[in-house]
Amino acid sequence: MEPTSEIAEVTLAEPFGADEIATAARFGICTAPRDPELCQFVANGRDLALVMPVAEGAMRLALQGRGADGHQRLRSIRRDDPLVKSVGRNRERGGNRYVIDATAGLCRDAMTLAVLGHRVVALERVPALALAAHWSVEHAGLSPRLELRTGEAVPILAALAAGDRPDVVYLDPMFGDGTDNERTAGTAGEARRRHGKNAPNRRAQVKKDLQICRRLAGPPTDTAELFAAARRTATERIVVKRHPDLEPIAPGVAFAVAGERVRFDVYLTAGSEA
Repeated sequence: MEPTSEIAEVTLAEPFGADEIATAARFGICTAPRDPELCQFVANGRDLALVMPVAEGAMRLALQGRGADGHQRLRSIRRDDPLVKSVGRNRERGGNRYVIDATAGLCRDAMTLAVLGHRVVALERVPALALAAHWSVEHAGLSPRLELRTGEAVPILAALAAGDRPDVVYLDPMFGDGTDNERTAGTAGEARRRHGKNAPNRRAQVKKDLQICRRLAGPPTDTAELFAAARRTATERIVVKRHPDLEPIAPGVAFAVAGERVRFDVYLTAGSEA
């Protein structure tokens, strides 16, 4: 998908290696001289970050190196995490399921599922977020289990062959609600329990990451259309991440799994079991 005028333009700040330039080009991201007035991917040794313009506080989203919390967070994932419980297990495949995350963002939730062995296909419509997610996934060593595709979720879901339909379609429409939800922190509650006094720093990081994602993403996806597409596609269930104070996005919730700051509403397809 080509970026629209409502999606922030992002470039790759020189210098980068040939492999990184080629990868960025696949996502529609071109190179440019370093310019603090622009939104850019910036490399400094082993550190890789997405940096906002100085006029917006020069916020940094660390993807690799110092400040990137991916490995530490993924090592702490447990099977009783609310997200993991909401997706469930497939008895016939040793517990693993085929999941499509149709609103991938930075792939944090998709990586949570992949690290536990689920096959995950993550869809992200914004090229810069897709590239950021790609580098995070590669850094975490999850690329064999997590495939990232760039484009609008509704037509991608509609084009799936019958044999490629997933067990689960996962949706996180909270990003379009206009509230300060922790879209990028499916395990924030666990983090606070583990780290105690360090938790406020993690919450501040989550809010900063969310601001950057909102800055890049442009207008939100039509939630009703996306949910309808998910319902036509999933063979077993649709899982919707929701703020606990908000109503379900559609009637028919079979059950919900509560976290400290989010709720996961589960919709079962015809003939499936909880």
